[in-house]
Amino acid sequence: VSGLVRVGFGTMLFISEYATAPHDRVIEFGDADEAAADANINANTLKAVHRFFGGDIVADSVKVGYKLESETWAEALSACVDFDDSWYALACDTAVADDIEDIAEWTQARTKLYFAKTADAAVLVSSDDTDIGSTLLSMEYDRTALIYSGVAASDYPEMAWAGGQLPENPGSTTWAFKTVPGIAADEFTASQINALEAKRVTRIEEIQSTTRTYGGYVSAAAMFIDLRRGIDYVAQAMAEDILILLQSVDKVPGDDRGSVMVENVIRSRILQSIDEDIIVDDDEWNVYVPLYADRDQTDREARFLDGVTWSANLVGAIHKVSVRGEVSA
Repeated sequence: VSGLVRVGFGTMLFISEYATAPHDRVIEFGDADEAAADANINANTLKAVHRFFGGDIVADSVKVGYKLESETWAEALSACVDFDDSWYALACDTAVADDIEDIAEWTQARTKLYFAKTADAAVLVSSDDTDIGSTLLSMEYDRTALIYSGVAASDYPEMAWAGGQLPENPGSTTWAFKTVPGIAADEFTASQINALEAKRVTRIEEIQSTTRTYGGYVSAAAMFIDLRRGIDYVAQAMAEDILILLQSVDKVPGDDRGSVMVENVIRSRILQSIDEDIIVDDDEWNVYVPLYADRDQTDREARFLDGVTWSANLVGAIHKVSVRGEVSA
């Protein structure tokens, strides 16, 4: 728990490029009107903020940072983290494949989640493996979620999408079948849908007169946005719980009593995560905390409790249903 920083799992950071610094490296807006009243932010940032706050479920705030023309995206993001690290989700004002790849690489090394956008028609072609969707998938980036939209180069579908979901508690929602206010649906052929699904790229489609997102992926096999966010949330909450234990008593004993105290904290967090619909309430979850006799003497002398593990099944969600019926006269 050393260096623990509380992460805002409902907090989004949006970064746009400027010639000169327009404000502090990161500032915060409570709604679109606050952003509109700030004469220092550019039109792109204002549009992105409007998309973020455009849904029926509205976040408490959004953070805005900047990238100078002389900086790389990674440099700008690192500068934002140094100034304010109390955010989890991020979006950047670019739909350029090379930029997306660089930002995804930066994000993968951190407890963050990057919402990227693309209008590259190559992602719609199954036989093309050079597009940004294929590239992200080949790198198994489980901290990047890519959404396709025909207007991605000039609009912010990822902000409209995230704005309606980040206010929800981790584990309580899937990111598929959600509205993206202000963003029009695209039309797709069956082969294009197959390509998007194979490359784990979310799309915006109108079915039965209702426009929704389809996918909810991150760019790694068998991983979805809600799973990634839920896992990160449980890990962060458990680290906080252990820190509270260490700080709230005069001493956590170095013998078996201390091991039991740590185990109880972990079990309590797992039970909480079951209530939050992140972990399955079954007989398969377990916690292991080594007792005094099982710990290395060097670790005991260093007052280090090593070898603590736990495992559990994730609730996940259902995105597809296959039904077969049989009728007879």
